Amino acid sequence: MRSYYPTGSAVRRALGSLVHERPRTFLFKLLAELGYRRTVFLERPLDEPIPAGPPDQGATFAKLAEDRLDAYVAYRGNTDRDATAALFASGRECYVLEREGRLISSCWASTGPQWSKFLDAETPLADGDVYLSDAWTDPEFRGHAYAHLLCLHQLRHLRDRGFVRAVRSTIPENYSALRVHAKSGFRPVEVHGTMRFGRWRRSFRRPWRGRFP
Repeated sequence: MRSYYPTGSAVRRALGSLVHERPRTFLFKLLAELGYRRTVFLERPLDEPIPAGPPDQGATFAKLAEDRLDAYVAYRGNTDRDATAALFASGRECYVLEREGRLISSCWASTGPQWSKFLDAETPLADGDVYLSDAWTDPEFRGHAYAHLLCLHQLRHLRDRGFVRAVRSTIPENYSALRVHAKSGFRPVEVHGTMRFGRWRRSFRRPWRGRFP
């Protein structure tokens, strides 16, 4: 029977990352390939003050219209067009920063239960929650705090629409993302995870007890 988390070249893929990653990151990438996966679930209450953030550096904030699907796909490079169209069709919203009409940073927002392909599990949301996901910045514009700036614009916009809490998930070894999330006021709440071996599977949640940037 084929494993749900195929391991065929798991060790080879993980070893290939060892020269670029911290040993801890390598270890958990290997475990993820073998069936042990977990993410940090973070929250950001929207009734707390939202700072102005860094200078906009000529960038403008907008909700991406569905008729700009092709521009988004071109900006993301290897993103599947049909999969992105399905996100719009499902009611998800994409918020962006632009410079001179060029997309430079983006993040999606949605409500309702969220399905994690990584964990093969659902994350239920409470009333008033909005889930932020798939944040991405054009490599040419990284290192200039655009992801942070976009997040702050997005949080203010969602607060003004009546949402009470923003939530998101990331793997604990994604240190750069965690630092950006911390700057935007997010804090860890729980660790969500799954363990799988063949047909056996167990999902778990536990309070966050680790350090946070």
